[in-house]
Amino acid sequence: MNPITDGLARGFHGVRTGDARSLYTGAFLVAYGLWKRNRGRRDLVYTRTLKPGEAIMVKASRGKGHQIVIGDELARQVKASKRPLRKI
Repeated sequence: MNPITDGLARGFHGVRTGDARSLYTGAFLVAYGLWKRNRGRRDLVYTRTLKPGEAIMVKASRGKGHQIVIGDELARQVKASKRPLRKI
């Protein structure tokens, strides 16, 4: 069951027959399907294959609400910087 296509079909059926209940149910299903599709969307920020011995540093940013999560194994590989962090 795909709520978007089922909602469109039910909504158009409600328009054709004049049934307000089918029309509202179809509109609800379309809205629910769009909400469900966009709810868990993740964006790939960066990708690269590292060679043995290479490292990558990930700096936190508050721009656009993106959150980068790295595992503990990778975090242990990154050495702490000796300079203080810059406040934004």
